[in-house]
Amino acid sequence: MDFAIAFDDDLGAFDLVVEGDQFATTSTLDTAVALSLFLDARASDDDELDGDQRFGQIDRRGWWGGSDYGSLLWRFRRAKLTENTIAEIRQSLADSLQWLIDQAIARSVVVDVARQDGSRLDLLITITRNDSTPVEFSYVWDAMEGSLGG
Repeated sequence: MDFAIAFDDDLGAFDLVVEGDQFATTSTLDTAVALSLFLDARASDDDELDGDQRFGQIDRRGWWGGSDYGSLLWRFRRAKLTENTIAEIRQSLADSLQWLIDQAIARSVVVDVARQDGSRLDLLITITRNDSTPVEFSYVWDAMEGSLGG
């Protein structure tokens, strides 16, 4: 069981779901997929990064809970959305979900990224469970803002 999280449009972020006076839990893949896609993975030392500097060094980000979690989606904030960039985003998201296959939670993961307009991308994730049941997740990501939106 995982704590249930849901995207809150008012906050513009994911938040824990509360039912009554307790945190809700879930046995679905919702929380695992959201954390895998939208936590900031740490960029490798080989990655060329522009922008944010902290304490005089380029910020390679990364989640304090472990370097193996999250995706590099954050690296594409404000990037020009060429076909090459979209392919890199698709690969980054697929890499962030690979653990589902490695840990035998899923048989396959398919990531589709399509440009909606301007800086917005449709992210469609299809995870096929080991019993051949497909589960779909759909998000809209704004590359200019580096955030989810409707």
